[in-house]
Amino acid sequence: MNSFITTFNHSKTLTYYSHIKHKFEKFATDTHCIGNFIVLPHWMNTGRYTFSQDYWDVTMYSLFHFFKPLGCWKQFVERYFLQPYVNHDEKWTVSEFWEGHFDSIGNYNQLKPQNEQELSEFLLN
Repeated sequence: MNSFITTFNHSKTLTYYSHIKHKFEKFATDTHCIGNFIVLPHWMNTGRYTFSQDYWDVTMYSLFHFFKPLGCWKQFVERYFLQPYVNHDEKWTVSEFWEGHFDSIGNYNQLKPQNEQELSEFLLN
């Protein structure tokens, strides 16, 4: 669901990479395990990279706006055990991997962490 290589390669180009290098060990383990998969139609999985850069919170945000008006968002989340990715507020809104991440949707270059704070929040979340 979340690509290891997208964030890892981007982060190596940033000056603060050495400060958070050790956090990537846990991230690598978590993203390369059976728990990092979800059943999606092939066209949806391959097509989501362009708009989401393989960030699952952005994909979930898109799915939220598709399923919510149909009245089946909560059922979708429950059926696929996606509760860790939502806020348990009244609407079950999607949790951002870092503050302001959804503001970058539509801007391909800005979807990756832009500073140490965003990268730290991403690795923590």
